[in-house]
Amino acid sequence: MDRRTFIASVGTIGAATAGGFASLASDEGAVRAANLAKAAGAGKPGTSGNGLVYEGLALGYLPGSPALLEMVARGQPLAADMQRLRWVRWDPTVALATSEPQASVSIGILQQAAGGAEVLRSLAVTGYFALDESPYVAQFPAWQYEAAPAGAKRGRATSPLTFDVSMHDRVGLQVVYALEGQALAPGMLPSGMLYMPLGARNGPGLGLYVLAGPSRTTGAQPNLADCHFSGDLHAPLASAQGGRPDFDYVTVMIRRSAA
Repeated sequence: MDRRTFIASVGTIGAATAGGFASLASDEGAVRAANLAKAAGAGKPGTSGNGLVYEGLALGYLPGSPALLEMVARGQPLAADMQRLRWVRWDPTVALATSEPQASVSIGILQQAAGGAEVLRSLAVTGYFALDESPYVAQFPAWQYEAAPAGAKRGRATSPLTFDVSMHDRVGLQVVYALEGQALAPGMLPSGMLYMPLGARNGPGLGLYVLAGPSRTTGAQPNLADCHFSGDLHAPLASAQGGRPDFDYVTVMIRRSAA
């Protein structure tokens, strides 16, 4: 099934039953969350203990971005000081379960660094939807990038995608990546997996996020703290000097659903 057709069908199921989610017992929500994590492979060998932070790929977050996205949704001009907002590495220990029953998730295009050898070999985002009946979890390939093979000029990436989801304990994003090992700093893992339970207590809620690969200059983790908001929601990272950062990244926006 086409990924957009799949999203539409599962989204319809979620929207039709979203009103009853709040009345479910908390242990049912925990079971849904556990089913999603298990299906996505969170907690297996080779993944981090909290399921969000990995050596090869960083999840960045822009503090203040929920308010920024609200301003854009209302058609309000962004204040000049919005470009002073600094990026941070996402910390799941300070996350709060969102109160929004639904959200709109957007996965953008790969933003590539201006120079240096390419470090990112592949990146695949798979969505896992919790279902109330067997098999209890459905998955779909949401977004994928493959670096150009030898002799080719460009890599291959799927088009940007936006879809509505029911929150929380209803959707998780699995991000599987592979890096060019020879370009990495010592100790960096050349592959791995990141799991994002959307809207959950330890997962991303509303806001602006990036999936950021290693620095093309150093081969180490990108220094997100040196980056500020560029003013462009689709390419939201700017280096301290105002140009593109020296690492590749994909933007993930989680906004209040218009429905």
